[in-house]
Order: sequence, then structure tokens, then C-alpha cells
Amino acid sequence: MTLERHKHTRVTRRRFVTLSGIGTILGASLLSACGRTVPRAPAMQAIERETAVPPTAATSPTSVASPAADTTTDALAKLNYLHTDGPTIRDSQGREVTLTGLNWFGMETETLAPHGLWARKYADMLDQIVQLGYNCLRLPFSNELFDPNLQPNGIDFFLNSDLKGLNGLQIMDKIVVEAGKRGLKIILDQHRPTTDSQSSLWYTSELTTEEWIDQWRTLARRYLGNDAVIGADLHNEPSGDATWGSGDPQTSWPRAAEACANEILKVNPHWLIFVEGVEKIVDKFGNVFDWTWQGGELINARVRPIKLDVPNRLVYSAHDYGPSVYDQGWFNDPKFPENLPAFWDFHWGYLQKQGIAPIFVGEFGGPSVGNDKDGLWQRTLVDYLKTNRMHYTYWAFNANSADTGGILQPDWKSINDAKQALLRTYQGGMIENRAPEVVDTSAVPKVSTHRLPVKALHFDNTAVEWTTILKPELYVMNKTLDPMNLADVELRYWFAPNGEADPSAHVVRIGGTSTKDFGKVLSADQVKAEIVADPNVMYAGNPVLYVRVTFAPGVVAPKRDCVGFGLQVQKRNGGQYYQPSHYSYRDYHWPSEWKRIGLYQAGKLVWGVDPRTYEETEAAKDRALMAQRAKYLTK
Repeated sequence: MTLERHKHTRVTRRRFVTLSGIGTILGASLLSACGRTVPRAPAMQAIERETAVPPTAATSPTSVASPAADTTTDALAKLNYLHTDGPTIRDSQGREVTLTGLNWFGMETETLAPHGLWARKYADMLDQIVQLGYNCLRLPFSNELFDPNLQPNGIDFFLNSDLKGLNGLQIMDKIVVEAGKRGLKIILDQHRPTTDSQSSLWYTSELTTEEWIDQWRTLARRYLGNDAVIGADLHNEPSGDATWGSGDPQTSWPRAAEACANEILKVNPHWLIFVEGVEKIVDKFGNVFDWTWQGGELINARVRPIKLDVPNRLVYSAHDYGPSVYDQGWFNDPKFPENLPAFWDFHWGYLQKQGIAPIFVGEFGGPSVGNDKDGLWQRTLVDYLKTNRMHYTYWAFNANSADTGGILQPDWKSINDAKQALLRTYQGGMIENRAPEVVDTSAVPKVSTHRLPVKALHFDNTAVEWTTILKPELYVMNKTLDPMNLADVELRYWFAPNGEADPSAHVVRIGGTSTKDFGKVLSADQVKAEIVADPNVMYAGNPVLYVRVTFAPGVVAPKRDCVGFGLQVQKRNGGQYYQPSHYSYRDYHWPSEWKRIGLYQAGKLVWGVDPRTYEETEAAKDRALMAQRAKYLTK
């Protein structure tokens, strides 16, 4: 990655906020303490301890009704599954349908349950979705949802007593069945490999390609015969190294999507397959030709279309956001917002308008639908979807999406009337479900065997290139079910001295964190920080220093939770730093995984990539590209 690319790394909208004053349980204020990594609010922890019974692999808590499914070919054909017909989605009778729904997130986070259940009954929330006129739900999840040893939290079990004792997968069953009984169609969305962060590629060090495919195969079997569950959104927002058309098995998203989809269709040939775009178009020599939203880049589907073994099952999916998430160049075009339809046509709309396949905008949303720039974008997009009869699920039903807001207000009950009025102008009709209660509870996705016990999270919202003070916030995330002593843990934050190569020319202090209710905040007497030179290491042509962080005796990271602190680094002479030249710098708005923070245990690097290794890897990539170019020029 070049400095230019690092500087312009796109910010994905995955920030969930803490909202206070949204209700009380047992007299305690509720906080929807959640983020890209979602901590538990203190009040909810207490309720969890008092009411929840941790399920184990050996227990079988009360679960959803699971009538035996008739999965013969004739029986499945009688259900109301959907299929595609060129640019159209149709039901089993051949009638055109339009999917217009909401994302309801939470099961991909540390709560392992849809958010808002600390304030309301899930049944009432599903009723409200139907009353508002929506006909489908996109349900994000992570692979950790399938771990029976992890305890769902953030649930008021007095309000949702039938969820007590269920594990995360069984809670998903409940939502699927009850939503289906109300006439909602369900799209399952593999949103994250773990509860901590999204991933650019479909595989990570914690979830292999084989595990990803097997997870989807098993989910297809679990809901086989339940026609409320209509399909799979294979991987949320492919980005970063993900390519479209490269043919590289390590990065080619179309190749991976086809492999996974065809395995799913062997189990349930009636599911729709939702394939999102990537983030950018890169040629085989590493040149970036186009760069848009993560999941929103479908230009190359023109020349490298998705091909499935079962016809009439493919739906292309794009994500689109407004300037509240990232002020992209097209929002500053003099012709804005009149320039937007042509932009959407070029990137993904052409697929439906040219009769190739349906388009499903799986995520869009913003705080305003007024006459400001964000509101103009959002109103123009809804009009574009309506004009072209495209499908959507809005981000989000939730009240706690920081960058976009949601349909629900902070009390988790009231409606954002302006947003609802806009979306009400384009809603499809309800679609019949004939067997919404079928769940094969014997089909349980395997939990990845590659999960890490500890990792580093990072947050930095300074959003400036030049500054006299560095203010990153670092966290140690304990992913185990036991408290973790940090006596042998060391963190490293690498930065460029920008003219002052002597470590003594810099000073570091420990401060608090700006993210409310996220993990346990450590004080200055619990953390030791010092500036250290990293000899013979360069990053982007600059020498490297790092902040070495260690922990005082007795400092412990709680089970399935994190501890954090803020760093404040300054030059003694008051000089400035240029943050884009710093290896560990990333302008990001919520604590999340960042592999450019090193985490060492007993002197061994167990998380992250150090600058030397990164530079060596990038140099190897550059040499390979140069060899390709030389080979091409000699032809």
C-alpha cells in the first residue's frame, strides 16, 4: 500500500454509539454500549448475571418450534421461494416482487443478539417493522454467533423471557421464525468473521475459506424448507485487497463467491445468492482505476460476471452512503445531486437497467433527508431506486448507528418520521411465507478453530495530517472466557519522528479514552509508556520510533472484554508531526482491529505486523508487479 492509498483509506460505516437515557431496567440507566467491537453496558451486565443461564454445547435450552421439514424436490417447489428472471425477482407463482426492508444489526457484535432488546420485546419490534410497511430483513451475523459457550447479552429477559437460556444461534432461529410468521423475508448476512471488526477479504487468520464455505453450507441446511429465509449475502463489503477480475485465488472475490454460492446451492437450490461489489478496480499492475464505497464497486461485472451452477439465483448487491460517512469527490461535483444517477448507473445500476440481473442495495442510510448535502443524496437515491424498481434494505432499523442514525429514535420506540416518510414512498408489498417455522436444529455451523485469544484495537479520530500531538487510543481485547493477566503483554505504536530521530526528543503521557463506555479505562499508574528507536527500520522512507507500552502488576483484562488508554505523544520543542507518514496511524472513528499495532506476549509478536515485515512484503509485491510489467512489455 502506498502512502497515497494509506492516506485515502476509505472509512466504512460501522460505528455504533452509546446512547444514554433510553430507558431503565431495575432502576438502572440503559446504555446501548456498542461499537465495531461492542462492549456490554454495565447495567446490562448486571441483568445478564441475574437472569441469564449460560448455554453450553451439552445443554438444550428451550428453542423455537421446529416442525419436520419435507425437503423433497416436490415439497420445496410448493414453497414460496423467490427466483430471478433477468432484472426481476419473482415469487413461486411468477409474480414480480420488490424487496424493500431494513437491516437490524447486533448478532454480529459481542451482544450476539439484535440490538434494542434491552429496551423492548423483540416481538413488538418485529410487529413494528411490518406495520411500517417493510417486507424483508437483512440480518448480520459473525462466525462467533455459533459458539454455544458464548453468552448473549444486552437483553432484558423480563421483557424477552423466551430468549432466556438460548445461545446466539438459537436467538437467530427465534428472530427468523417470528419474522417469517409475520410475513417478512429474511436475508442472512455474513457481516464479520468475529465480533470485533469487519474484514476486507472473506477469509482471515481467524476464519479460513473452507470454514466460511462450510458455515454457509450448514446454514443452508439449517433453514432448508423455511421459505422465509430467501438467501445468503455471502460476505459484507469486500474491500482492501479484494479484486474483481484479477483471477488471483487469494484476492479474487468473484471466484470465491462462485465457489461458496455453488456449495450453498447444492444444499438449497432455491436460495438467492447476493454478491456484493468490491471497493476499487485495480489492474494487474497495481494501478487503481476507480474507487468507491466498500461493497459498491461492480464496474467489472461487465467483463467478469458471476456464474452460478443454478440459473436464476444471482442478485448483485451494492452499498452506497452519503457525505456523513465520507465526503467523496462526487458529492462536491458542481452538478450535485444531478450527477448521482449517472454515477450509480455506471457503477452498478447498469446491471438491472440492461436486464442482466436484479440490483439490491443492501445498505444505505444517513442522518438527514432534508435539503443539506446528505439529505439531497439520500432523497435522490430513493428516487433512483423507485424509478428503476430496485431492491433495498435500509441501514438501519437500529437507533444506534452513529454515522447514519436509523428508523428508530434513541428511545428505541419512536420513529424518525422524516426518514420513514421518505422510505414510505417506495415500498413493495408483503410476500407470502408457507413454512416459516422450519428449523433443522441438528445443523449447527462449526466454530472456527483459528480464533485468537488476544488482539489489539485502535482508535484515532484526530482527522488531521499535521499536528503537534499524537492522540491514538489503544486497547487490549481479551477474547477468552477467563480474565487475562497483562503482566507479560507489550503494545507497540510505531510512528515517524519527522525530523527528530532521537527518542529523547519526544515525550509520551498516558491519558483517558474518548469512547464512552468502551471496556475498562486504565489510569496512568497502570500503564507505562516509553519512546524507543527501531534501528534499521524504515517506513515510506522515514525512520521509525515506537511507543512501547507495558502494564503494571495486577492489571487484568476481563473475560470477553478489553482495557484501554490514550497516548499523548509530543515533541519537546513543540514541533509538528505528519501523521500520514506514521506506520501505525489510521484515522478511524471507533475502536477496531488494526494490524499495524503490535501486541507481544512474553516477547513474541502474537498480533499485528511490524514495519519491517510490512515493508518486506510490500517490496516483494512491487517486485512481482515489475516482473509482470517487464513480461508484458517484451511481448
